[in-house]
Amino acid sequence: MSTRDYEKKAGQAMNDADRAKEEMRRAAEKGGEAAKGAAAHASEAASHATSKAKDAIEEGASRAASTLHDASDAVEAKTREVAGTVREQIESKPMTSTLTALGIGVLVGWVLASRR
Repeated sequence: MSTRDYEKKAGQAMNDADRAKEEMRRAAEKGGEAAKGAAAHASEAASHATSKAKDAIEEGASRAASTLHDASDAVEAKTREVAGTVREQIESKPMTSTLTALGIGVLVGWVLASRR
């Protein structure tokens, strides 16, 4: 299930809770034993709907956290790979790397100085 599915479930559960609360309000207006039974039923329905909403939200949040953690791991692995490639290039061509770094430094300095 996707995060949207969990959000949809959570929304539906919240709607169920709202309907249950409205049912409870109507039951309380009627009074008597029938109202007490309906109120108890509505309270139970509201409690169940709230529990469903909470579970759906928690599951969605857990899946989102897991996805974020996986993405973070992938970015970290790619960063290490790129850093290794750069290190190899610097070690294999130190003079070219030094001149490139010097050129970039001059350009950055020129851009920063022109902003003043």
